[in-house]
Amino acid sequence: TYDEAQRFYHATVDFLKSRLGLEINPKKSKVVNLKKNSSVFLGFKIKVVKQGKAKFGYIAKTSMSDKAITKAKRQLKERIKGIQKEPTSEKVTQFNSTLLGIQNYFKYAVTIYMDLTEVNYSLRRVIRTRLRNNMKHMKFCETSVNFKRKTKGIQPNTKIYVVQNTPLLPVTGIHHKNPWNFSQVICNYTETGRNKVHSNLKAIPKDVLNQAMRTYSKNKSIEYNDNRISKYVAQYGKCYVTGEEIGIERVHCHHIVPIKQGGDDKYNNLVIVDWFIHKLIHMTNLNKITHYLRSFKLNKKQMDKLNVLRTKAGNEPIVT
Repeated sequence: TYDEAQRFYHATVDFLKSRLGLEINPKKSKVVNLKKNSSVFLGFKIKVVKQGKAKFGYIAKTSMSDKAITKAKRQLKERIKGIQKEPTSEKVTQFNSTLLGIQNYFKYAVTIYMDLTEVNYSLRRVIRTRLRNNMKHMKFCETSVNFKRKTKGIQPNTKIYVVQNTPLLPVTGIHHKNPWNFSQVICNYTETGRNKVHSNLKAIPKDVLNQAMRTYSKNKSIEYNDNRISKYVAQYGKCYVTGEEIGIERVHCHHIVPIKQGGDDKYNNLVIVDWFIHKLIHMTNLNKITHYLRSFKLNKKQMDKLNVLRTKAGNEPIVT
C-alpha cells in the first residue's frame, strides 16, 4: 500500500543518513505508483501496465525518457554538423559510433523503435539540409555485410545516406532485446560452469576491438575495412598461420588472391596474419626467409598454411 511504501522510503532515507552518512536528493527521490504514473531511472521511463498473459497480470513498459530523447537528438545533430564542416569518412564513423552507443544502451527499452523513430524524424530535415552537397544515396541491400550486421529490421530497398563512400547507419535500425538475468550456470566449482567461463573468454576484449575498429585504412574500400574487422573477430585475434594471438600493432589483413591477380575485398578472400608472417608470404630472398623462419619455428601444419598463401600470392613454396 501507499502507507507501507512511505514507511520503506523514510526507513531507507534514515539508514543512508545514519549508517552511511549519505544525503538523498529530495527532488529525485519519491514514492511512485507505477500503475498510475511513470518513473525515470538512468534514462529509462518505467511504467506498469496490464498484461493478461503475464504471471502476475502486469508487466513493466519501458521507454526512453523525454530527457534522453532530447539528448540523443542534440548529440546526433552535433555529429551531422561535424560532417557538414568536414565531410570525411572519419566524421561519418563518429556519427555511426555515437548512434550505436545510443542504440546499444536503450535497446532494452520496450518502445525503443518508436522512440528512435521520433529522433529520426527530427534528424531527417537536418541531414537533407546540411549534407545535401556532400551526400549520395544507395540501397540498403547494396551495403557491405558488416554494415548490415549492425542494423535490424531494415528493408532491402531502404535509402541509405552515404558521405565519402561511407554509409550512415539508419537511426531506427534496432529492435527491443530482452534483458536476460545473470546465468547461474557460471561457476568455478563445476565442469559445466568452468566451460561456460572459458567459452566467454574466447571473445575479444572490448578495448582491443575498439582499437581495431579505429585503425581505419583510408586507401582501402569500405568492404575491406568492414570485412577486416569481421575476420579479426572470427579468428579471435589470432594469426591464421601460427594460431597465436597478435598484438594490435602487428595485425595485418592479407588478400589470399592479390588484387592485381583478380582478387577482391570479400570476406572469404581475407585472412588475418602476423605482420612478420605477411612478410614471409611475399618474401623471395632466401637469406631473409631463413632468418624469419628461425624466429617463428613453424611446424609442418603451419608451414603448409604458409605455403598455400605463398602459392596463391604467386610465390614458390618454402622447402625446409
